[in-house]
Amino acid sequence: MPAVRSRARLLRAPAAAGYGHTADPLWPGSFTGGTHTGNFVAASNTTYSYRDFQGGTDVGSTGSHASNVTFRGCRFQQSANVSNQGNNSVALVLLYGSNVTFQYCTFQPSTANYPAELTGEELSGSTATYVEYGKGYQYAIVGDGGFNTTITKLTVDRCDFWGFGNAMQLAGSTVANPHVVQNSWFHHGADPFVVNQTANQFHNDCWLVNDGNYHGAQCLNNVMEIWGNTNLLAWQGAGAYNDSVVTGNRFSGDQQSISLSASGTSQRITFTDNVFSTRIGRSVGSGTPLRDWAVSDSGTGSLWRRNTWLVAAGASTGNYPGANWGNAAWNGLYWWPSDTDSGSGHASDYTG
Repeated sequence: MPAVRSRARLLRAPAAAGYGHTADPLWPGSFTGGTHTGNFVAASNTTYSYRDFQGGTDVGSTGSHASNVTFRGCRFQQSANVSNQGNNSVALVLLYGSNVTFQYCTFQPSTANYPAELTGEELSGSTATYVEYGKGYQYAIVGDGGFNTTITKLTVDRCDFWGFGNAMQLAGSTVANPHVVQNSWFHHGADPFVVNQTANQFHNDCWLVNDGNYHGAQCLNNVMEIWGNTNLLAWQGAGAYNDSVVTGNRFSGDQQSISLSASGTSQRITFTDNVFSTRIGRSVGSGTPLRDWAVSDSGTGSLWRRNTWLVAAGASTGNYPGANWGNAAWNGLYWWPSDTDSGSGHASDYTG
C-alpha cells in the first residue's frame, strides 16, 4: 500500500466560501469601494478594494502601462447588457503592465443572469445547473498580446473563476518576474455540454498559454475542475516552459486535462504532489489525463513525483465520460505520466 494513499482521502470538494471576494477575512459585507458600470482603467501604484466591476477593467492601457496594482476583495462580472459572449473581443480584465495582483477576487457571469454562484453538480439538460453559452463570457483575464496586452509579473491568489470559456490567457512569465496562480478555484466553465452546437462554441481552458517561451510560472494549490473540450492547464505550443512549478493542485475534467510543453522542449519543470480526480467527467473524447511528458527525457532536469489518483467510491470505468468515472481501486494510487483513462494507478511512485 503506497504511503500517499491517505493523502488523496484528505482532499475535500472545494466550497465557494474558501475563494473569492466573500472569503476575504476582511470582507466588509458589501462593495464599500463602489460599483463601476462602465469601462474602468486602473492606475499605477494603487490598491482597489471591495469594488464591483461590471463594465470591463483595463489595468493600464496600450499607451500607458501600469505597475504595482492590487485588487483585493473585488468582483469582476460580465456586462449585464451583453446577451452572448461568444465574441472573442470580450474580456473581464485586460492587462497592460507589470506587478499586478488579484487577491480574494471573483470572476463571473453577470449577476443579472446568475444571482447566486453555481457550485453544485452540472447536469446535461438541466440549464439551472450550468452556465449556458449565451450567458457565459470568453475571457476573465487576458495578458498574452491579444488586444495589445502585456504582463511581466502577475499574482493570482485565493480567487474564484467561473462561467468562462478561457479563465486566463497569458504570456510573458519569466524567472525574474513570474506568473503565480495559487490557492484558487476554477469551476463551472461556460457551455460545458456544447449545447450551442455552432462554430462559436467555447474553447475551454483554465490557464492557457499558446506558444511557450513562458518560464518560472507557478501553479500552486489550485482546484481546476470543468467540463470542457481542451486542457485545464493548457501550456501549449512549441516554446519552452523552463523552471516552472506545478505543485499541490487538484485537476478534474476537460479533455486531455494537462498539457505541459507538448512539443517536449522544456527543462526543469517540477510536477509534484498533484491529484487527478475523476469527480468531473469529460465533455469531449477520451484518452489520457496528461497530453505529454516529453520534458522528462534524460538530461532535462524535470521532476514528476508523488502525484496520485482520486476516484470516488462506486465509480466505474463504464461510466466514462460521465462524472465519477474510473475504477475505485485506483483511488490513492500513484498517477504516472503514461496513465490512461481505461487503466491506471500504480502502487509505487514514478521514477522517470
